[in-house]
This record gives sequence, C-alpha cells and structure tokens, in this order.
Amino acid sequence: MRDAHRAGLTVTPYTFRAENQFLPADYRRGTSPADFGRAIDEQVTYLRTGIDGLFTDQTDVGVVARDEYLRTRS
Repeated sequence: MRDAHRAGLTVTPYTFRAENQFLPADYRRGTSPADFGRAIDEQVTYLRTGIDGLFTDQTDVGVVARDEYLRTRS
C-alpha cells in the first residue's frame, strides 16, 4: 500500500461478497457455499492495510465493516 500511495495510486479492491464460496477458507462459516461467512472480518482486514475503499455486493456488510474498522483503529 505504501508503494502504491507513494506512486499516487488509489487502491480500491472489488468485489467483496459475504457468501462462503467467495471467501478465503479462514473466513467461511458452515459448510454451505451459500451461507454467509465472516465477510465483515475479511473487509476489516483489508481496510487495515490502508486501502482507499472497497466495492461490495452487500453494502450493508460494507457499512458495518467500515464502522467496525473506524471503531477499532488506533
């Protein structure tokens, strides 16, 4: 992130989804690919890297992740 920002780039990854089938194994819950996993945790992890924003198909999840990130950052 530091190098990208130093080069004047904005970093906005996409597209975050809450279903297990789109999440890394560590963020999945349950066994069904359609079950919602720990998408908030995944997005907070990305926000902590210093990204400038993110795209998500579930905007309600993105808002919760943003609020959680802002609440917990030091």
